[in-house]
Amino acid sequence: MTIAVLATTLAFMIAVPIGILSGLRRGSFDHALVALSDIVYALPPAIFLLVLLAATGPSLTTVIFGIVFIHVPRVLRIVRLITIDISRNEYVEAAFVRGESWSAVCLKDILPNILPPIFADYGVRLCGSIILYASLSYLGLGLPPPAADWGMMISENRLGITISPWLAVAPAAAIAIFSVAVNVLTDNFARSIGHSKRQGNA
Repeated sequence: MTIAVLATTLAFMIAVPIGILSGLRRGSFDHALVALSDIVYALPPAIFLLVLLAATGPSLTTVIFGIVFIHVPRVLRIVRLITIDISRNEYVEAAFVRGESWSAVCLKDILPNILPPIFADYGVRLCGSIILYASLSYLGLGLPPPAADWGMMISENRLGITISPWLAVAPAAAIAIFSVAVNVLTDNFARSIGHSKRQGNA
């Protein structure tokens, strides 16, 4: 869980400001980012991580870097599209007319309005990170024994699943329960932020 949360959080910390800037400024910078994100977006995540680990050797730093590299272009594209939509509103144009800086517009006018979809997407990406890392651990590319790792637990107990199925089912169920819980929590949090914002605007 720690590795998945760390990798997903780093990806959002990188992608959100770049996506906002890309959606506001447009131009050649925006076109270059979209082209680069298209290239990374076309890479199958699991295969990319396996090739990366095969080239560099098993390493938690490499796993975190790989997950961040996979998530950044996907998050960037979502943030960029939302920013483009919000930037068409009159209050954003009025902020630029008043002479406010780019950073002020991003922090005061854009970021508060994109937080609900960002939190909802964060839950989806976090679940993806957990499943990706569990898959790598199942293949023996995660934390070495005796670390408590759900994917490694499934792999170690798969041969005795007919004798004692819960040894393999329990970690698999933990992954599923945690993924559902994260999605429900982030969705509810995103709705509460959006609801509070609508009440404030009213």
